[in-house]
Amino acid sequence: MNKIAILMRGPIRPNIESVLSKAILIKEEISKKTDSVDIFISTWKEDGIDYSSLISSPIINNIFILSKPSQEEVIKKIGFPNLKQGYPTYNAYLQYYMCRFALKTIKNYKNYDFIVHSRTDLSISFGEHIEKWFSPNIYKTIHISDRHLGGAGFTNDQFAIATTDNMIKAWDYETIDHLRVLMEYANIPENILEGIMAKNNVIAEQTPFNSWELDPNRHSVAA
Repeated sequence: MNKIAILMRGPIRPNIESVLSKAILIKEEISKKTDSVDIFISTWKEDGIDYSSLISSPIINNIFILSKPSQEEVIKKIGFPNLKQGYPTYNAYLQYYMCRFALKTIKNYKNYDFIVHSRTDLSISFGEHIEKWFSPNIYKTIHISDRHLGGAGFTNDQFAIATTDNMIKAWDYETIDHLRVLMEYANIPENILEGIMAKNNVIAEQTPFNSWELDPNRHSVAA
């Protein structure tokens, strides 16, 4: 039986109740593949949020509440405030730092066969396609870059399934210096992921699904 970890990462949005409801839904989906499913939440410590119901929830196996660095600290590390198309370096740094930390911590927690990498505000249904999402060699995601075919697409950074080793390789920028270089050449945050995957020889594949949605209320204030 495969052992699978689900990582839901990002801010608590729009609220804890919504995050827990999505945790239930994604566990139901992955439980169609195996009974051995653990859920991890990784988020930032924010003033005004009571995390007690999240911490005590029986559906959550572990939660990482990280201290958020200041914008000034991040810009000092990276050296510039925006990616090429204007996306804040600060937001991109928070995303990649959190993902790398959480994925490596999950690997040390237990010997999982696969990691499902999602967001706190994302819902997905696989339907009859679920078996296609689990490959020993391929990083499965919602869509991938088609620039090599003349398109302008990019590899999705919101949801993916891969073996533990491939998932970590896909998100492990290794050093701040390497992350800085990736950011320097990136137009959008997804280009950073593509750069890491290219360096670490991770092959991505677009995989079918029934439905996929980001919470329409995700920009509301958490409470």
